[in-house]
Amino acid sequence: MSKSITSKGITETNPRQLYNALWRLEKVILDSLDFTQVVQKVVDSLLEELEYMKLGYEIIVLALVEEEKHFLKRISISKTSSAEKALKYSPIPFPEIDISLSEERNLCIKALNTGKPYSTEYWPDILTPPFTVDQATNIQSRLGIKNSMVFPIVSKGESLGIIIFSLSKDMKDVSEEEHSLISRFTDVVGLAVQNSRLYSSLEQRTRELGKANKELKQLDSQKDEFISIASHELKTPISIIKTNLWMFKHVSEKDFTEKQNHFITEMDWGILRLSKLVNNLLDISRIQEGRFVLDVATTNIDEVICNSINNFKEASDQKGLKLIPPKTKVGNIIVDKDRLTEVLDNFISNAIKYTEKGGVKVTSHDQKDEVKINITDTGPGIAKEDMGRIFKKFGRAKEGLKRDTVGSSTGLGLYINKRILAEMGGKVGVNSRVGKGSTFWFTIPKKPNIGMLVSKRQNKKNEAIKNAKL
Repeated sequence: MSKSITSKGITETNPRQLYNALWRLEKVILDSLDFTQVVQKVVDSLLEELEYMKLGYEIIVLALVEEEKHFLKRISISKTSSAEKALKYSPIPFPEIDISLSEERNLCIKALNTGKPYSTEYWPDILTPPFTVDQATNIQSRLGIKNSMVFPIVSKGESLGIIIFSLSKDMKDVSEEEHSLISRFTDVVGLAVQNSRLYSSLEQRTRELGKANKELKQLDSQKDEFISIASHELKTPISIIKTNLWMFKHVSEKDFTEKQNHFITEMDWGILRLSKLVNNLLDISRIQEGRFVLDVATTNIDEVICNSINNFKEASDQKGLKLIPPKTKVGNIIVDKDRLTEVLDNFISNAIKYTEKGGVKVTSHDQKDEVKINITDTGPGIAKEDMGRIFKKFGRAKEGLKRDTVGSSTGLGLYINKRILAEMGGKVGVNSRVGKGSTFWFTIPKKPNIGMLVSKRQNKKNEAIKNAKL
């Protein structure tokens, strides 16, 4: 028959001895966060640390709730000779001894539901089902177990499971000190089990995220490789089409009608767009693969800015926009002239494209060791939520998407600008107010660290080689 265990309280025991024992048990159990290690230490610590086998404690079993499957599952059993015999005599393998949470007559489920400890001299109280009465009493008899105590494991108000203490002595021989220690020991067990579960769950999630991240990197690498190959393959036919179109337009002796000229112009414009897209994709591939080479030399930055502005004079005039050059001069710096021109062209082109009234102003500022260039427009401005998107690959502001009805923007220009400037040791940014316009700015060192540029390229090459081997 099962009985409820009543504790008279810690005041009637030796407090110092009890606290010392609890401290030792806590240290052992809470020393690890690994779930497998914790659940085994739970069932071994009383016997090993406090030598409770000398007090008749033969077997300790930990069982935890499996919420999803709605049953109480055996998790760990003490490493004692009695426990080994129990496993040998059991007709059911230890990991498969599951008790449905609906079996309220089972003492383990009762302790779990009420949050109170119980004791029994009759093993069917804790083993049926899944054992039959005969199986349970037979094993108990062969092991010489006289009494079993079942304590609930509770943490933060949640019932996590139970712990069973099977003894070779009667319940009347269990001292008050043993009651108090075990009662408080189960509180420590609850904390240890909950912490280890959270930690193990975190570790598992970390491993899953690590695996997913690795797969994403591989997919990203494959995507970049595809873009690189596709871009190279497209470059040749585009060059052929572009050359033949020019020949057809300028060398042919045929006089074209206005409609035919319109078609040729549209094809020419389409080829130009496609060629720019392919070149952008190739630039991205070179940067990511560490093949992006800068050809730096002493360059008059004022001339570069002036040439870029002249390149877009016709486009700005067609829209009735003012294109204002810098008033101040900066002079010579050491830079890749072609790449700097590409950066300026991208910024000025974007500014003109998204500006309908007013104009675009370019200013240059000498700032000791670097030069700062501003490109200010009177366009629609950029919303705060779009700020983090515009310098990313294929990133475009929502306002830009609305205005870009012909799909002439790929969202690559600003991303490439940022990467080119980073390669040259510069920075890039934007200040904007919706309805007031935007100022895109970038800085560039007057004398770039050539050693740093070479080192960066070499590191990227090494990383590309490493990824290729993986």
